[in-house]
Amino acid sequence: MTNPRRVALDALTQITAEGQDVESALGFAGIAALEGRDRGFAYTLVMNGLRWGRAADTCLARYI
Repeated sequence: MTNPRRVALDALTQITAEGQDVESALGFAGIAALEGRDRGFAYTLVMNGLRWGRAADTCLARYI
C-alpha cells in the first residue's frame, strides 16, 4: 500500500527541486496507485504545501 504522505513529499520534491509541473510530479510520485480518499489527501497536501510553503518558511525563519 502506498502512503499518501510519501507521494505528496515526492511530488513536492519534484516540483521544487526539478521544476516539474504539478500533474507531472504527481504522476511521477505514484498518485495513480492511491485510492479515492488517499489520492485526494495527497493532492491536497501538495497544493497546500505549494500555497503555504513560503509563508511557513518565513515564520519559521524567525525561530531557527
